[in-house]
Formats: sequence, C-alpha cells, structure tokens
Amino acid sequence: MAKLKTYNPFARREVYTPRSILAYQAFASLSLVVSICVSVCFAVIKPDNNAAAYRVIWDQNYLHPNAFTMDSSIGNTFWIALFLVQFGYIGHFHSDNTYYKHEAASVAAHFVSHNVLHTTFILLFAHSCFYSAEVILILNFVNLSWLYFRHNCPLSVHIPVVCGPLAWSFASIYWNGAIAVTYQSLATRILGFIFIWSILAYGLFFLAAYKDFTMTLCLSILSAAIGVGQLLTQPMPFRWAPPFIITAVLFTMSIIAAISKYIDKQSERSSAADDEKTAVDDERDAEVCCYIA
Repeated sequence: MAKLKTYNPFARREVYTPRSILAYQAFASLSLVVSICVSVCFAVIKPDNNAAAYRVIWDQNYLHPNAFTMDSSIGNTFWIALFLVQFGYIGHFHSDNTYYKHEAASVAAHFVSHNVLHTTFILLFAHSCFYSAEVILILNFVNLSWLYFRHNCPLSVHIPVVCGPLAWSFASIYWNGAIAVTYQSLATRILGFIFIWSILAYGLFFLAAYKDFTMTLCLSILSAAIGVGQLLTQPMPFRWAPPFIITAVLFTMSIIAAISKYIDKQSERSSAADDEKTAVDDERDAEVCCYIA
C-alpha cells in the first residue's frame, strides 16, 4: 500500500522531493501549453470551406441556439484571464517560498488531468461529437470537484486550478448538453429555463458552505456570458432575464463576501497585535514588580 502511494500522483504528501516537484512542474507546464494552443486554434482558426471537418468553438455555439448559448466575447475574456492566472500558478514552482511550492505540487496531478480532459473536450466539441464531449466534461467535473473538497489552497492556487476550471466545467455541462439535444421543443425550453437556476444554487452553496466568493464570482461571469448570448440570439425576456438576475445576485454576494472576509482578517490582525501588546505590557509589569520586591 505504501508503495502504491509512492507512485500515485494524486496521493497527498507531507513533503515533495526536488525530483517530484520538477516532474510536476514539467507536466503542468506542458499540459497548459497544449491546452492553450488547442483552445486558441479551435477558437480562432476556421477550416477551409472545402474541408470543413470541424467548426470553431463559437461557431458551434451560435449554430445551435439554446438556453445556454454564450456570448463569445465574455467567454473569450474569461478564458484569457484564466490562462493568465494559470501561468501565475506555474510560477509557484519557481518560488523560493516552500509553502507555495508545496501547494503547487499538491494539486498538479489534478491540474494536468484537467488540461488533458479540457483539450479532449475541445477536439470533440469542434468535431461535433457532443455526447462524447459531455462524458469528458462530467469526468473533468468529478476530477475538479474531488480536488475542491480535498485541498484547501491559497487564492493564488485556488483560482487558477480549482474554482475557475470548476465553474467552467459546471456551466459547460449544461452548455454542451443543450447543444447535444438538437431538437428544441417546448419541453426542452422549459427544462433549460429550470436548469439555468442551478447556476445560482451552485454558487450560493459554495458561498454558504465555504464562504468561497471566488467561485461565485466565476459563475457570475459565466452567467453574464449566457445572458448576453441569449439577448443577442433569442431576445425574449424569459430567455435573457434569468441569467442576468443570477449574475446580479452572485456578483453582489461575491463582493459582500469578499469585503466581509477582508474586514474579518483585519480584525484578526488587530486583535493579534493587541494581544501581543498586552503580553508585552504584562511581562514589563512583572519585571517592575520583581525589581521593587
């Protein structure tokens, strides 16, 4: 069993050897570069008209309008920001701070798995293999959920590796699933109207259970992408109103939670400083009493 843990990249460890950290860094960096290259290629480069073996991501999005159709500008902005902060995560492997280096290594296996699954999803989605893509999204959702509940990471690791990808994974399960169901009947429209509210429930769960304002913020951005997408493709109030309501609620709650967390931290620091000052004063008084005695 101990031997199995030694070779298990997902196993939690107290200490990482320089060799294992180097391996995690190499695989994390390589998988991120591949993920970015594939994402950019299939988001930007359109195939020749005579050899349309695939469609770019956002063409697929607009070709199959549904209750989860997203706005490409907000979607691209979300992913550009996520890729940038993921480079920041990779930078932790080069840090002189042992704590950040350890935290980066502890989630690297899940990060590599996410990049591999995300790349696979992009390839399947672009080639219209929506049902296979849905399976990959669910696998990635399980991988990232497992990571979320196993590790308590600092924000500089949590945002790029955990909450950003997990928020996208959750929203894209509905997005791709709605595209896979090509027949748009009254029943599917009603289901779409119902399922859109699960984004709100999912975000509020993390806020209530873990006070995770970063997760709700990511979900609010994706909900805004859906809202604008609905407004541009299907300008009916019952289509675009729910995503905008969800965005407003999640964004407002995120800001309130972030401010509350900041105030709590400041209070803790002030309390710790007061306790330290009191301890010093008590020690000084004791020394004076001893001297007088």
